[in-house]
Amino acid sequence: MKIPDVIFSAGFDRALAWTMLHSIWQATLIAILTGLVLYLLRRHSARVRYAVANLALVAVLLTSAGTFLYYFQEVRVLSRSAEVKPQLGTAASFTAVANQLASAEMVAKVRSATAAKSPGRTGLRVFLSKHLPLIVSVWFTGMALFLCRLLGSFTQVYYLRREKNFPADPYWLDLLDKLAGRSGYYTGVQLLESALVRSPLTIGHLKPIILFPIGLINRLTEAEVEAVLAHELAHILRRDYIFNLLQSLVEAVFYFHPAVWWLSSQIRQERESACDDQAITLLGNKIMYAKALVSIQEMAFYPPAPALAFAGNKRNQLLVRIQRLFSPPTTKFNIMEKWIATGLVVCSLVAIAFGQHLGAHTSNQSHKITKSAQPHLSGTNTTESKSYAHNSGIWEATFSGDSVCMTFSSQPKDDHWVTGECFFRSNFTNLNVMPGETAFQLIRPAGQFNMTGKMENNNSGYGRFEFVPNESYRTTLSQQGIDRVDDELLLHCFFANLPANYVGFLKKQGYDKVSREDLLQLAVFRINEVALRGYLDIAASMGKQHVPLHDLIEMKVANVGPENVTQLAKVGYKDLDMEEVTQLALLNVEPLFIDSMNAMGFGKLSVEELITAKVQGLHTDLVQQYQSAGLGKISFDDLITLQVQHINLDFINQYRQAGLGELSVENLTSAKVVGLTTDFVKQYKDLGFDLNFEELVSAKVQNIDPRFIAQCQNMELGELSMEDILNMKIHGIDAALVRQYHQMDIGPVSLENLMSIRIHNITPEFVKPFHGLFAKLTIDDVMSARIHGVTPEFIKETEAKGYKFPTLEEYAGFKVGGQGKGRRAE
Repeated sequence: MKIPDVIFSAGFDRALAWTMLHSIWQATLIAILTGLVLYLLRRHSARVRYAVANLALVAVLLTSAGTFLYYFQEVRVLSRSAEVKPQLGTAASFTAVANQLASAEMVAKVRSATAAKSPGRTGLRVFLSKHLPLIVSVWFTGMALFLCRLLGSFTQVYYLRREKNFPADPYWLDLLDKLAGRSGYYTGVQLLESALVRSPLTIGHLKPIILFPIGLINRLTEAEVEAVLAHELAHILRRDYIFNLLQSLVEAVFYFHPAVWWLSSQIRQERESACDDQAITLLGNKIMYAKALVSIQEMAFYPPAPALAFAGNKRNQLLVRIQRLFSPPTTKFNIMEKWIATGLVVCSLVAIAFGQHLGAHTSNQSHKITKSAQPHLSGTNTTESKSYAHNSGIWEATFSGDSVCMTFSSQPKDDHWVTGECFFRSNFTNLNVMPGETAFQLIRPAGQFNMTGKMENNNSGYGRFEFVPNESYRTTLSQQGIDRVDDELLLHCFFANLPANYVGFLKKQGYDKVSREDLLQLAVFRINEVALRGYLDIAASMGKQHVPLHDLIEMKVANVGPENVTQLAKVGYKDLDMEEVTQLALLNVEPLFIDSMNAMGFGKLSVEELITAKVQGLHTDLVQQYQSAGLGKISFDDLITLQVQHINLDFINQYRQAGLGELSVENLTSAKVVGLTTDFVKQYKDLGFDLNFEELVSAKVQNIDPRFIAQCQNMELGELSMEDILNMKIHGIDAALVRQYHQMDIGPVSLENLMSIRIHNITPEFVKPFHGLFAKLTIDDVMSARIHGVTPEFIKETEAKGYKFPTLEEYAGFKVGGQGKGRRAE
């Protein structure tokens, strides 16, 4: 398909295309500078880093806007110069013409000089100039697709607001109100349980709504729910919904640029971190907040409501967030540093290709900035990487026999860390436990801890420590391919007691590419050579030859050992993969529990069913309790459903006493979900309605209360059944609509007629013009006119052609098929 020569207008196309081309190096440069600033601010609060990332995205937008205005103004100057027509008669007109010609001449001279000096660049520029419409077409098509995707997201959010939502229990609403009051947010926030979401989330800006998956809120403790609500309130307080919308629009405009997507990812990451910090400040309990993250991540393994959004939808996201809360801050700039280097090369090449339009002065300034940035990068890699604010702090120790249990804590300005470990006395140098001043050392391959302080008695002491890294250890790691071996990494390697050749050991086990992040994670979770061999042996026993490092870390977190595999095999679970063993160990699913589940009579349960049973707290007495309540034989899925919905014996007994017919799990679940209570049933019986279960559920879902029923009965529509009342509620039939029907004078008032005018949107304004044309109108007449689009204008046009009909319905028939019993006008 041939691309048009002009998409919007010649000037607009030119300015837009060059703006997109220049944005390639402009956004890259901004991203590089932002990466450097974020690296320097890596130990500052997430709120500061979030502001920096947002400012960078705004800078990309403003820079492109300035570029567009520059080119658009240039096009206007040149076009005015080409179209000058001297207007004789005044000195002012001659002056204006001279100025325009001078401007055009100056632009021509600059371009000629530039072309003479840079013929290669001019050739590239000519080539791009010829294809500007193609560039604009490609860009506009991509942007339209991304905007359509954004519109689809809006549609989904609107659907979530409107469909399958149920009010949360008043207890949780009170908890939310208390949290909002403590945070200073007094505008109403709705808390709903939704059947459509899979994790807690917040939508809306002016009228925010917090949605919980149905059943999830009752599976968490009060403190865990409070932690989740605090996190979502933080999003609301920070107005993240509206900022995320603006960010999505910028992404749609610059959809083609990796630097913009990297900036957006940094914004989203720091946004979540800032919300975590604000939520912890509101709660005052970092440990409970971390437990809430763990609880929801655990539930992410099990249907029907996995919580992925709050705890993270990446495998290591939970680990990173918890580590951020409790460990010294880590930085993940290995890839970023490489990306910066690549970006500098790309930026330089693009600047050479397109830089002539910036002028000599601007080019010199850009060159100076690029040159000055290089020493700064070098300094960051050499000096800053070796400095660490957590290298000193306080130690406390207790002594028992040959054991020394120590706690180390460091608390610099913005963060702190605490860790504890027990050692043998023989691990220390110059250790003297006699009361008085003391100085001793703990030496390991990664460095040395120098301790000074005081021994209170023979079994306790305290003082200050200083960590001195082993520079030869640092050099060895660098030679083995580990980037940015800073003191933070060495400190973690010290506590894990990793030897200097640990990376070489990993490579012998098949892990050829070991990054700094890999080594840091292994050190944080104290996976040394012995532990790693043990996990590899377990994996080999299950037929898995190569195990990703993150799977090993999960095994460590779950405390998986050979005994787990052996015990599971004894109770009939021999052919499990490593992930299933890890999940069972993480939830402490032991053989005794598995035997009790199998004894319930459901047959051999799958691993997924065992996990679900453990989370829901199933036990052998439950089946007997439900059977004694009249449910008969129930399946495993039924049992889980009853537990998820918290349907206990009291609820079942109340349901039976209400006289609602045969008990079934499906009916009990429906009654629980919609909030059908015995008081609600009694209200209808007192009004004389003997409703079945389905009618009661419909009445509850439609929120039909006795007051609405009384209003329906006062409309004088005859005897109404519950089905009639449901239809009136669904179609919005009320006393005002009855009065409106009387005003239209189109026949007797009946429920069927009222539903017809509501369905077809028949209003007095629509009917009134027809009364002047016909002596009598019926509901069928106006319905036919509405359905077939008959208007007074159509009637007049028909009569002007010589056709006249006695009824409005016949005019409708004539419009559809040219038929009617009318007569041709004389």
